[in-house]
Amino acid sequence: MIFKALAGGLAALLISSSAEPSPDQDPEIIERQFEMLSSLPEVGETFFDRRFQLRSGEKASFTAELPLGPLVVVGFCDEGCTDLDLEATTPEGESIDADFTLDDTPQLGFMVTADLTAVVTVSMASCDAEPCAAGVRIARRVTQ
Repeated sequence: MIFKALAGGLAALLISSSAEPSPDQDPEIIERQFEMLSSLPEVGETFFDRRFQLRSGEKASFTAELPLGPLVVVGFCDEGCTDLDLEATTPEGESIDADFTLDDTPQLGFMVTADLTAVVTVSMASCDAEPCAAGVRIARRVTQ
C-alpha cells in the first residue's frame, strides 16, 4: 500500500495506549494519528480531516471538492476498532477507489485530473468497544 510505515506506526501508537479504553482517550488517539500522518514523507498538504464516533455497522459520509493532482485518503481508528473501510465515489455513485480489506488503516490513492467532487464514506465494520473513534484525512500524495 501507499504507507507501510503508517500501519506499523499506528500499531505502535495503539499498543502504547492503555488496555482499557476510556471515552477521553479516543479523541486523543485520533489527534495523535493525524499528527503522525503529517510527519510521513509521502503525505503532503492536508485538504480535509474528519473525525467520527461510530458503532459496528455504522457509516458516515462527507462531500469534498478535491484539488488536482495525486491524492491519498487515509482512515484510522482507536484501539476498540478492528476493521474500518473507506470508499470514495462521485455524487452519482460511481466508484473512484475503495478499501474494504480486513484492517483498521484503509488507504485510497488516486490522481485527480479534472474538477472532482467526491463522496467519502467511512464504514465501521468492526468495533469492540462502542462507539469507536475514527478519523479520515485527504492529503496530497508526495511521490519520491
